[in-house]
Amino acid sequence: MAFPHEERHRLEQADEIISRLGATYTEAKEALDSAEGDTLGALALVEQKRAAAEEDYAGLAARIAKAAVEAATSECVTAVRFKLGRSLLRELPVTMTGVLAAAIVCGAMLVTHCTVEVERTKPEMT
Repeated sequence: MAFPHEERHRLEQADEIISRLGATYTEAKEALDSAEGDTLGALALVEQKRAAAEEDYAGLAARIAKAAVEAATSECVTAVRFKLGRSLLRELPVTMTGVLAAAIVCGAMLVTHCTVEVERTKPEMT
């Protein structure tokens, strides 16, 4: 069990992390535990964890944008497949325009960690 002076010092460290980075007490405690009480190390860990989370969100946003553009620029969508990894969760035979398909793709990808495949009609060769 920590002594009162040690507890006060630990709280001051957490307060420093919170005031500098706007972290939560949970983030500050986890970072201090991981950094074995080193305040500077804990600050760096919180920053690294947040940077990794931002990269994850940026990657998701890029995938959503790519899927939406592909769906919106298609002639006519004939099916929408919802997949988790390589497993097919659901296939919906549909007929819709690209704009509606783009909206469905964006919504589905935001709500889940699924990928969405959109099947389009092939352009007719004349």
